[in-house]
Amino acid sequence: MKKYMMTLLAVLLLTALAGCGNNKQAGQPSAPVSNETEKAENTGMDNDNDSTSSEQESSGNVLVAYFAYSENMGDTSGMDVDAITSASLNRPTDNTEGNLQIMAQVIEEKEGADIFHILMTEPYASDYSTMLPTAIDQMENEDWPSLQGKIENLDDYDVIYLGLPVWNAEIPPALHTFLAENDLSGKTVVPFGIHLGSRFGRMIDQIKDLAPDATVVEGFTVNAETANEEVRSQFSEWMDENR
Repeated sequence: MKKYMMTLLAVLLLTALAGCGNNKQAGQPSAPVSNETEKAENTGMDNDNDSTSSEQESSGNVLVAYFAYSENMGDTSGMDVDAITSASLNRPTDNTEGNLQIMAQVIEEKEGADIFHILMTEPYASDYSTMLPTAIDQMENEDWPSLQGKIENLDDYDVIYLGLPVWNAEIPPALHTFLAENDLSGKTVVPFGIHLGSRFGRMIDQIKDLAPDATVVEGFTVNAETANEEVRSQFSEWMDENR
């Protein structure tokens, strides 16, 4: 069973990383954001309707909190340019952007939102073959990683846009820690994410279970192989229709 899960997750993660890495666009702003697939699928209908890096920017009642593997890598000094591109190495200070970063940027522009980067205390290895079994072990053993920080002024926010990739149809391990450490009771949670065919998978139910007193609304998900500019256009249109 473990061998099967490793094979499945390997395919999903490797394809996601390659897809995100091909989405760099010259001249775009360097703020963080994300990506999705065909427009028909980006209506957000795959969400149930019910009801930062620990670095924050701006001020208001809307917060974007997102997790990206590309921002949670260790030493990348030994990686060549092609490897870095294929891994979509997007740290807050870099000029490169992946799909999650693109979507976060759109939210920031439209809502005046603050940005919180979810960063682990011990980042994953930049080598994919080393990172993969670590992530699988975390998910199988519920060994959730520690984070660099949490949102100190959470009471200031009414709406939380929660961005994350689908890993094996589930939320990444770091999201378990984030939702345990940050009480979202009374908040409206809007998920947005990237996938490789599973859409949100079990992620929406997991978020509801981990934040039972929050209102989890319809969100937006897109295929990780979608180009940045297409993601920006589709997500911007979705926000205009659903804000």
